[in-house]
Amino acid sequence: MITPASLPQALLPLAASPAPLEQVGGKGANLMRLANAGFPVPNGFLIPTDAYRQFVKQNDLNAKIQNTLRDLDFSNPKELAAASAEIRTRFADAPLSSTLSAA
Repeated sequence: MITPASLPQALLPLAASPAPLEQVGGKGANLMRLANAGFPVPNGFLIPTDAYRQFVKQNDLNAKIQNTLRDLDFSNPKELAAASAEIRTRFADAPLSSTLSAA
């Protein structure tokens, strides 16, 4: 079982006390509430929103995403799929900070 003591500060276990929406996002907050109410929720963890923002900033992903979307025809499904794939690749290829990679 994932416990707060077994995780770096950059991660929060789902079974921890519910965290504020601003800290874990809507889905994360709801999963924590369900876990704490006794509903069957898979054992897991959340990446807090500040860790996500730090990752995006360190890798300049906002600018890269804006460049990908700048001339995109949002009514063209093929262009949308290609842009989505490019953005996914940028996230997958971006290096983690030492704090997050230790997690």
